[in-house]
Amino acid sequence: MKKLSLMAMTVLTVMVSCNNETAVKTESKSTADSGVAEVPAGTAKKEWVAVDSATMTKKWMENAAVGKEHEGLAKSDGKWVGKSTSWMAKGAPPMVSDVKMENRMILGGRFQESNYSGDMAGMAFAGRSIMGYDNYKKKYVATMMDNMGTGSYTMEGDYDAATKTYKLAGSYTNPVNGSNCEMKQHYQLVDDNTELMEMWGPDPATGEQFKTMEIKFTRVK
Repeated sequence: MKKLSLMAMTVLTVMVSCNNETAVKTESKSTADSGVAEVPAGTAKKEWVAVDSATMTKKWMENAAVGKEHEGLAKSDGKWVGKSTSWMAKGAPPMVSDVKMENRMILGGRFQESNYSGDMAGMAFAGRSIMGYDNYKKKYVATMMDNMGTGSYTMEGDYDAATKTYKLAGSYTNPVNGSNCEMKQHYQLVDDNTELMEMWGPDPATGEQFKTMEIKFTRVK
């Protein structure tokens, strides 16, 4: 599939293109006496719902089951090479670089791990993403990290069967000014040996969403 991907390849773009919205930071600390985490202010506490052991076992098994969504991700296992085109701002000249990606299903076929390597603005790039399908949420979920920072990025979304495209959205906090940066990513399965990843983020001057990156992947046979 996916990927999830290479978000880090857009770090130079999005680091300067976030809106001025202040990032919301919520911390929960442990209560020394009880060892129970405090509920953040403003969070409604849900009443605990007790279930019998048979129901609990059934629900956990359903949640852990490998389904057609996971099998769909597995079709992209293997090695891929790609050509990345990125833009620092809307209308800016493109930057082109080569990218490698290797995918493999892990944890009993429940998640796909993707490892990336290449260059970004002349610097060596390495990244990793893990994507799966959450049976409870009914959503594809992904977490990404790379050697361009110490934070991680999360996204979730759906698969559009008509266009064979995974459509994900998420956000991260700009470490430069604390602003919240929204982004979205589409990953299209063009055919068995070709996949196209596109990413959007805010323009540094206007905050308007624009395409920040495009990578065309070809399977290595």
